[in-house]
Amino acid sequence: GDVYGDLRGDDEGAEPIMTQLDHQLDIDIRDDQIVQQFRACFRRPGFAHCVVAFTTSGIVINTLSTYMDYLVTLNGAGRE
Repeated sequence: GDVYGDLRGDDEGAEPIMTQLDHQLDIDIRDDQIVQQFRACFRRPGFAHCVVAFTTSGIVINTLSTYMDYLVTLNGAGRE
């Protein structure tokens, strides 16, 4: 079965419409395309949790890498 089958109706218009005829490719992009794509993503189960987890881990890693020199010398390695 399709896990996301029940959400398909809510995602109408989230993806651009592509039409290919012979050697011509037409892509129809709506004015609110990006907003529709964000809404479609956040309707997926677990997507918001993943965004929070990756954002939190990015902040923690950035903070650790910023203060790494201080944290390494904290144990007294720089003292004589």
